[in-house]
Amino acid sequence: GPGELVTRLPSALAMAAAAAAVAALGRRLVSPRAGLAAGLLFAALPQVSLYAQDAREYAGVAALATTGSYLLVRALADPGRRARWLTGYAACLGLMGLLNVFSLLLLGAHAITVALAWWRGADREGGRGGIWGGRPPGASTGRRLSLGWLAAAAGAAALASPVLALGYAERGTLSWLARPQVIGAVEGLRKLIGPAQMLLALCVAIGIGIVLSALGGRAALGGRAGLGGRAGLRAAWPGPLLSLCLPWLLIPPAVLIGVSQVSPVYTFRYVLLCAPAAALLGGAGLAALIWPPGGALSWVPATVAFAVVVALGVPAQFAARAPNGHGTNIRKANAVVVAHRQPGDAVLFLGNDSNYFPAAYSSGFGRLDDIGERLTPSQAGNLVGAPFRASVIRERLAHVRRVWVVRLGAYPQDPVPGLGFHLVRRWLISHIWMLLFARGSTG
Repeated sequence: GPGELVTRLPSALAMAAAAAAVAALGRRLVSPRAGLAAGLLFAALPQVSLYAQDAREYAGVAALATTGSYLLVRALADPGRRARWLTGYAACLGLMGLLNVFSLLLLGAHAITVALAWWRGADREGGRGGIWGGRPPGASTGRRLSLGWLAAAAGAAALASPVLALGYAERGTLSWLARPQVIGAVEGLRKLIGPAQMLLALCVAIGIGIVLSALGGRAALGGRAGLGGRAGLRAAWPGPLLSLCLPWLLIPPAVLIGVSQVSPVYTFRYVLLCAPAAALLGGAGLAALIWPPGGALSWVPATVAFAVVVALGVPAQFAARAPNGHGTNIRKANAVVVAHRQPGDAVLFLGNDSNYFPAAYSSGFGRLDDIGERLTPSQAGNLVGAPFRASVIRERLAHVRRVWVVRLGAYPQDPVPGLGFHLVRRWLISHIWMLLFARGSTG
C-alpha cells in the first residue's frame, strides 16, 4: 500500500543493516571499540538519516555495499573458505547493481583492495598472521585470490546485467543532470559526513588520534602500553582498513565526476554508498582517542569527541527529519486538499514533478479528477501517466465547476484563462503552489 510507514520502512531497515555491517567491519579490521564507534558514527550521519526515510534504493545500496565489503574482507582473511565468502560477495554486489547500476563502481575500488592485499601479503603489520589476519599469500595463493575475486566480480556483473542493458538503453533519462563543477562537486562530498563544522570536528579528532597513536595508543586496542611510533600507528590504522576504505571512498566519486565532464552522470546520492567508508575511518580515529592507555577514564576523550561531532550535526538532523526535509511537504499539501475538497473537483498538475503527488498521497490528491491525464501510470508504463494536449485539456475544463491547479516550483501564471473561472484561494506549501478556481461568483 501507499502508507508512509510501509513505504519508508525498507530503507530504515536497510540503513540499520548497513550500520551493523559497518560496526562488524570496524571490529574485524581494527578493534571492537573502533567497530562500535564506526557503527554509531554512521548511524549519526545526517545523510544516513535522510536516505533512511527515502523510499528509493539508496539505503539498500549502502547496506549491500557494506555487507559485500565485509564478505570480501572475510574472503581475504580466510583462504580455506574463500569460495564461500566470495559467493556471498558476488550475490551482494549483483543485487546492489540491480538496485543502481552506478553502485558497481565499487568493484573498481575492491579491485584495488585485492591488489593491495596480494602485494602486501607478507606479514608487515606486526599482528595477526598476514595483513588480513590470515596466512600471508604466496605467488600461487595470490593468483588464486585474484582469479577468485575476478570470478566473483564477473558473477556480480552478470547478475546485474539485465539492469545494465536496460539502463544503457534508457540513458536518456539522465538528461536532467548537468555537468558538475569539479571543485563544487568535490566540496559537496563533505555531505558524506555532514555540515562543514561536523566534518572539521571529525578531522580534528582523527588528527589528534593519529598523534596519540604515534605516542602509544596500542593499549586502547588491546596491546601493551607504550607501544608508540610506527607500531602504534599501524595498530590504530592497520593496512587492511586503509586498503579497503580509501579506494571505496575515492574511486566511485572520482569516476562519476570525471565521466560527467563528458557525459553528466553525477549526483550526490549516487555516491552515498561511500558513506560507510568515511564512517569506518572516523570510527578508527575516535577509537584512537581512548587515552591514556589503560586509564580508568580512558574512554572520556573519545566519548566527548563523538558527542561534539554528533552535536554539530543536530541542525542537519532536524532539517532532514522535518516535514519538508526532502524538499517538499507533500503531506501538508495533501491535508489541504482533504480539508477543502468537494465532490466533482478536478485537478490540473503543471510541470514535470507535481503529477507524482497522487501516488504519494492518495487520500487527497488521489481523489481529485485529473483532467490532464490521458493515460494512467499503469497504462503508460511509467510513474506519471501521459497527458492530453492543451486543447483537449481546455475543452475538458469547460465541464468542471471547480479545479485545483498544482505546481511544484514557480507560481502558475494564468493557468485557466478565459474559461470563466475565478481564484477562490491559493496556498504555498514549501515549494508547492496550489490554486483553487471555481466558476460563478462564489467558491
